[in-house]
Amino acid sequence: MAVRTTKFRLPQVFLRGGSSTLFAAIATFFTAIATLIAFAAPASAADGAAGQNGATYMVITPKIAKIECRRACARKRSIRAGSLLRVTGENLSAVGQVVFLGSTGDADDTIATVIKTGGKSLLLHVPPDASTGPLVAIGANGARSKPSAPVAVRPAPPVIGTPDLTPLAGFQGPAGVTLDTGTSTPRVVFFGAKQLVRFSLRLGGASASAIVTLIRPGTGEIIASWNVAVPDGQVVSVDWNGMAGALPATAGRYAFRVAMDFGTAPTQDAAGAPTTAAATPAASFSLSPSDTRDAFDLYGYVFPVRGKHNFGQFAASFGGGRGHQGQDILAACNAKLVAARGGTVIESRSHSAAGNFIVIRPDFGGGDNAYMHLISPSPFKPGDHVYTGQTIGNVGQTGHASACHLHFEQWTGEIWRTRPVDPLPELLAWDQVS
Repeated sequence: MAVRTTKFRLPQVFLRGGSSTLFAAIATFFTAIATLIAFAAPASAADGAAGQNGATYMVITPKIAKIECRRACARKRSIRAGSLLRVTGENLSAVGQVVFLGSTGDADDTIATVIKTGGKSLLLHVPPDASTGPLVAIGANGARSKPSAPVAVRPAPPVIGTPDLTPLAGFQGPAGVTLDTGTSTPRVVFFGAKQLVRFSLRLGGASASAIVTLIRPGTGEIIASWNVAVPDGQVVSVDWNGMAGALPATAGRYAFRVAMDFGTAPTQDAAGAPTTAAATPAASFSLSPSDTRDAFDLYGYVFPVRGKHNFGQFAASFGGGRGHQGQDILAACNAKLVAARGGTVIESRSHSAAGNFIVIRPDFGGGDNAYMHLISPSPFKPGDHVYTGQTIGNVGQTGHASACHLHFEQWTGEIWRTRPVDPLPELLAWDQVS
């Protein structure tokens, strides 16, 4: 079949004017076409948007160039929850929010409200639950900046809340005097947390001194004690760090006991003048060691994966199939990982097989713990201290991993130089209590 060809010829008016006229006419022609396209096409998010009456208006897109910690920083001015950040860039005057994107997906996205802004900089506080990852600035009309380079955010240590105080049943102090006590929640606590447990008390109608003791209810053994003044109407608290003398306390149940000393009650002579000649002791009160009202349970470790999980099949176990030196814990990508036991970071880097990993040497003895295949590098670096239950990263599939999981290892001493042990029995025990 013959192919028909069509020849394109320029109008004669273009040809008669010579080369200069020809090029000018071509430029005019394409300028007109571009103008028509511009009117026909919708405005882009970066340049403009349509108003209600069909008019267009400019949408200024913010740009993040640099992020730095200004106050409440971690060591070496690194960023942590609660830090004051200064973000610099372009077109930031209309930015009201900054989103911490965290790792993959939006499950860990957190929003920070800008507290001060200008054309080229803004200030904000890092949200308590912000995760390591890029930042995005949100400007007027929802204009979003491109994600910044990933920012390492060190999570804040777990904090034990102020106890709720309630009247102590059975208290028989001086007439008109009340005693309220309370112990912080949760009532399951873990050694190595920043603030392990808090006991608070409040007297109404009198002032006194108090001896607060921490005991083992089963044996009555005193683990720690505090002598505190209790002014009338004021809440007084004591914190316990999990130590029994110079060593960590053993796992088990503990309870607070308080003994109140109201001093001596002065008498009066016949003329009404005070005298101490016949002074008598004022009433005192002691909480029975068997009372479980202000009791709690202490454990040495917390389960590291905070979300639904399972322990996989044979190949996921210690020694399974390929000389496996730890236990795999299968969980969804991006599930939160916490330090099973507080301690010092020994290594934090990436490896072709282990992916992103971190090694923590527990406080007060015990072998190194390794957490592997994190979705992104941990914000903690060698030499940093982390607390039990503190977030150290998220479950991932980096390195030699066929699914999202945590590969957890325990060693008898220093990692790589001693020997690994099967962590499954302890993991199962930790899973039961946390």
